[in-house]
Amino acid sequence: MTERLYYDDPLLKEFDAVVTCIKAHGDGFLIALDRSAFYPTSGGQPHDNGVIRTDSDEYPVTDVTVDDDGEVWHRIPETVLPGTRVHGVIDWERRRDHMEQHGGEHMIAGAIWALMQGVTIGLHCGAEDATIDVTLPDGRTRMTEAEIAAVEALVNREIREDAKVRCWFPGKEELASIPLRKPPAVKEHVRVVAYGDYEYCACGGTHPPSAGWIGCVKILSVLPERGKARVRFVCGERAFKAFAVSYAQCRLVSDALSCPSDRLDLGLAAVEQKLAAQSERIRTLSQALCQLAEREAERDVKTFGKTQLMVMRFADVEHSVLSQAASEAMANHPDWVILCLSAQGQFVLASQNAPVSMAALAKTAGLRGGGKPDFAQGKVPEGIGDAAERIGALLETAK
Repeated sequence: MTERLYYDDPLLKEFDAVVTCIKAHGDGFLIALDRSAFYPTSGGQPHDNGVIRTDSDEYPVTDVTVDDDGEVWHRIPETVLPGTRVHGVIDWERRRDHMEQHGGEHMIAGAIWALMQGVTIGLHCGAEDATIDVTLPDGRTRMTEAEIAAVEALVNREIREDAKVRCWFPGKEELASIPLRKPPAVKEHVRVVAYGDYEYCACGGTHPPSAGWIGCVKILSVLPERGKARVRFVCGERAFKAFAVSYAQCRLVSDALSCPSDRLDLGLAAVEQKLAAQSERIRTLSQALCQLAEREAERDVKTFGKTQLMVMRFADVEHSVLSQAASEAMANHPDWVILCLSAQGQFVLASQNAPVSMAALAKTAGLRGGGKPDFAQGKVPEGIGDAAERIGALLETAK
């Protein structure tokens, strides 16, 4: 079994060890060491990266896992013989980032338990943010803005107090007396982490020496996920970067709206008011344009079989003009078939009570597009001839 050096010293960056076993794995190899500071993926915390050096070579460590026997396996690209003395160096920036997220998770989970008796289920630490799933006692899958703010305020206040973080393996009697936030997942060799006197939990991960190392915590969202409340958050350096991005974007919006960054709501309200006025003006002008286009359109009404066909030919107009003209004509003549054509080759075919479907009629006539039984639209292919004649011929034979 590998001696896990990070249990006693999570700040250890380098160590010496001896290779005890090696096995092929995919296009690389897994090696076991008698002792290691590399953290293996477990408990939602990702593995450490780094390098393993021999007297003559250096190999990148790209994955670290642990088996059921407690052996820690390090993935490297080349083989190293058992008995070889090696020197390991972990990627400290990656380790510190994971400790910040993991530590912040403990404090968020502790605060949610203290304030709402919510039980945390699992941790996922991604490349950009981390998440925990929470079961709230009343079955809710969301938290209010006030509850989120209360959790953040409590956690960040405790971070500023910089309480000591202690990790140890208590005996059975001591373990029974510790107020753990939730029962441990294992029965033997239970490792407990305590953040001051306000967060006690069984955990085998790496933790900062004190709460102040976490820096700060920001909850990004709380959304429903599989019957639980999923809390998405960032801590430490990630929280600082998130604030920097948000502040820069806030400044851009503030400058664009010509209002202070703390009063963006007023600037947004003014923009919405202007947009509403402009939208109303556009609607009025659009109606006037449609009316003008309809007055100038060429109209022709003919009877084919038992159905009257109104053909309206427009010059260079937008498709919306055809749609509005067809809708108004259809309202005035519900039994007619209305065909609106533009100089660009667009068409709208409409009728409320025609004996055939407009979509089917357009398709049979060879027009490109689609729609519903009472309204079809699209394009008249080049070389097809006069669309009105094709529609009329079909109506002539319609039953």
